[in-house]
Amino acid sequence: MFLILPADQNGQFNLIIDTGAVSIWADFNANISAGSTLHSTGNPFFLVYGGGSASGTKYTDTATIGSATVSS
Repeated sequence: MFLILPADQNGQFNLIIDTGAVSIWADFNANISAGSTLHSTGNPFFLVYGGGSASGTKYTDTATIGSATVSS
């Protein structure tokens, strides 16, 4: 488990990284600032899991874990 600090939101949340997954899903309320690296793709998503579903809009962001930085 990693502790992620989203700088633009001045918050933090725990994240379990699944190395077999294509995407990282995070559910938090964001107050996006003008200089944010978080950007909407404008594309909707809808996922169905065994115990429920999730839907919303896809976003991309830059994440840093240790010395590694990833942008999508």
